[in-house]
Amino acid sequence: MPRISAAAAGNPKAVVGITYQHFNLCCQIKEAASIPSASQNTALAERKVLVSYRATPSVGFHLPRLGQASYIDRATFSAEVSKDIVPKIITANGIDAATLRTEVTPGGYLLKTNASLQTEGDLDDAAADRLASSLGYVLRQYRVLTSRLDDTTGKTRLVIVRFPQGSLSATVAQRFFEAADATKNGLGGGYSVVGDEQIFLNATNSEGKP
Repeated sequence: MPRISAAAAGNPKAVVGITYQHFNLCCQIKEAASIPSASQNTALAERKVLVSYRATPSVGFHLPRLGQASYIDRATFSAEVSKDIVPKIITANGIDAATLRTEVTPGGYLLKTNASLQTEGDLDDAAADRLASSLGYVLRQYRVLTSRLDDTTGKTRLVIVRFPQGSLSATVAQRFFEAADATKNGLGGGYSVVGDEQIFLNATNSEGKP
């Protein structure tokens, strides 16, 4: 990936670290009700899994004013869902909700930034798949992404862009998203944020195609 200046992200004095590595993409659920087969690598069972999704519905439930909602509106709604609904879904899966951490972060798809939910914890593959499917079904998601970012044996490539603590707002993330896309077209596909890290995944299908 070509180097992208921090100035392009609206933060000219920031020192932005970029890390290139591989990780294991566990599954990408395209139909919320379906449960894909778990990974065969049982050694990953106790490594942290990240479940990425949204609180606002993407299929099967129309909200007439959703298109008019600001990022703050969506983030506020997402925070309410993470507090009132997500723990119940986790508990219904036989998981202690206190063992998982959920936060509202910016997330990008096709050059648009939205409020996203990131749930992280120690789950085996089968439990992670069930939880992702449950979240997708209840919240009417077209897809839910589960990944293990600490698995260096995976085949999916990613780039992690680290920002100074507390500086990665939705506005900064969107500006960097646009700058990345202007540098390399495919980088406008999507990103996730965890803490102060903006993560770009090179997700591919079983044939290795984007």
